[in-house]
Amino acid sequence: MVGEFLLSCAYTIFTNLRQNKII
Repeated sequence: MVGEFLLSCAYTIFTNLRQNKII
């Protein structure tokens, strides 16, 4: 539950950073 929420947040942030070409 909490773990899935954290994974979702981490994945969303990672995808956002990748789209912004920061990573």
